[in-house]
Amino acid sequence: RSDYVKQVTEASKDHWVVLLMHQDRIEKSSYLKAKLALLAPKHKAVKFLWIVADQCVEKFPDREVPTVLLYHDGEMVTKITDITEYGG
Repeated sequence: RSDYVKQVTEASKDHWVVLLMHQDRIEKSSYLKAKLALLAPKHKAVKFLWIVADQCVEKFPDREVPTVLLYHDGEMVTKITDITEYGG
């Protein structure tokens, strides 16, 4: 919990944070993780993180994986749970 606050919430006070909650066994999740890994070096002002969903939130449902959370100014700004609407 304290690590999450430091790495995500507090870090977003200085720059945007993109957090992917994923499961490698879910194809869409692995796909999105690979795409974000390609974007990260091109957008150094943004902090990209990924975490295994059920290690972050106990019993996080697979049906909501992948989930992308966007943080800025210490707050979650957007939650994206369906990548198909974005061409994924």
